[in-house]
Amino acid sequence: MHIAVVGLNHRSAPLAVRERLAVAAGALGDAVWRFRRRPGVNECVLVSTCNRTEAYAAVEDSASSHMAEELALLGDIPPRELRSHLYSHVDETAVRHLLRVASGIDSMILGEPQVLGQVRAAYESALASGTTGAVLNRLFHTALEAGKRVQTETEINRGAFSVGSAAVELARSIFGSLQGRRVLLLGAGKMSEIVAHRLRQEGAAGVIIANRTHERARAIAEQIGGRAVRYEDFETEMTVADIVIASTGAPHFIVRRQQFEKIMAARRMRPIFLIDIAVPRDIDPSIAEIDCAFLYDIDDLNGIVSRTAEGRRQAVEHAERIIEEHVREFMDWQRSLAAAPVIRGLQGRLRRVAEEELARYSRRLSSLDERQKAVVRELAHSLVNKITHHPITHIKDYARSRGEEQLRTVVEVFGLDHEEDFPDADWRGDGI
Repeated sequence: MHIAVVGLNHRSAPLAVRERLAVAAGALGDAVWRFRRRPGVNECVLVSTCNRTEAYAAVEDSASSHMAEELALLGDIPPRELRSHLYSHVDETAVRHLLRVASGIDSMILGEPQVLGQVRAAYESALASGTTGAVLNRLFHTALEAGKRVQTETEINRGAFSVGSAAVELARSIFGSLQGRRVLLLGAGKMSEIVAHRLRQEGAAGVIIANRTHERARAIAEQIGGRAVRYEDFETEMTVADIVIASTGAPHFIVRRQQFEKIMAARRMRPIFLIDIAVPRDIDPSIAEIDCAFLYDIDDLNGIVSRTAEGRRQAVEHAERIIEEHVREFMDWQRSLAAAPVIRGLQGRLRRVAEEELARYSRRLSSLDERQKAVVRELAHSLVNKITHHPITHIKDYARSRGEEQLRTVVEVFGLDHEEDFPDADWRGDGI
């Protein structure tokens, strides 16, 4: 069995493609089952964030192509069109990739702390849906542990921006200062909360928050001294705002071109800056064609993001060392799985031999009482355990070092090539 990942991220695919494959947190359970039902996919976890959608799976040889097909269906994109945007990794490379994702090394925002929580949420969703097993459970526990260590033992988060923080930095770079600027936030999720607090730090005069759940908007507004408005009133607020930052979880545009043209008419074409950090996007990208409307999306944050990464290379190197330590530990564990069926086969064969011999000598032992017979049986089983102890140690070493030929020799020497010696797994699988 192999570990595979197939997916796309901010480096391999433009936002227009990424947003089509974005899966809301509440829909992950149903989506991951579509991957799990694919031929050769034994376990699966689907990770979907604003900058990536990736399917991790414990698979048979040919399953990666099925995973790519399912991603194409997920985004309703022709497989040939999507193929150029996808990457795939197998086994150790796939393990390392997940650990780098969980640690924030592979994020658009280097060291972004939110990504660890997103990986945890994706794993917990798959666990609740019943699509994980021993391999991915161990893998994601390893990834979460590595990610936590990177956050606590390195300085990779020092000075790190979230996507929301980068959006505020973009707004500040446009105006030079946010002092006295009116800012409208569309959405009141975690990202919007981060944005709201950064806007307060930058001295924005009036922060207005519009959200479908008004109580949530009001709670954030109270924290920063802002103002919450009813969601249906956001168009009115856009007629007077200097900056609009959108970050909702809507699966479609909430600001469409036709309605925005009316807003601009009410503004008498006074310039407005719109920053859309949602995936899928909240603001119709064709609005950028309208005079005096300056629209930025999440991919426009790259310049700011690259500056935040400067000076943290030493922290990245430290993080990579932590990741490699966990990769080695996981790969040792995975390779040791190849030893299990051989060990079971060896123990089972010798125990059967012991039982057969005890049965053959049963008449000669008939004069013994039950306690004495139990002692003889215990002696026989103890001999089996002592005889197998040294071979088992070597079998484990062979598995960890990919010693396929040595394992075959053990199977041949002890005559373990019969199906009954391997009741739970096939040692000849690809895990060796």
